[in-house]
Amino acid sequence: MIGPLDDGARVIVFNSACPSGYTHDDGYLLLGDSKTVDLSACLKAGEVNRFVIQHADDCAANGWLGPVALTITGQNPVGRAADTWGTLKIKYR
Repeated sequence: MIGPLDDGARVIVFNSACPSGYTHDDGYLLLGDSKTVDLSACLKAGEVNRFVIQHADDCAANGWLGPVALTITGQNPVGRAADTWGTLKIKYR
């Protein structure tokens, strides 16, 4: 879930399949938008997927980006223990 925001933003995913970054067709937000974007098609299981929110504003004096929430669903690969909150904080700091 992203937004609301002023003036626009896009969600970019980086991984081995998209080292220069990939923005899903639904990954763009405009003034006042608030939406959920399904990024499952561009994620690579078993490796680091980096998410970047690129915020754009046409007047630097008053730009803002509302809340951003990332929800991860799915199953862990076989034989691998789930990450704990502590290891996730360190990994994505």
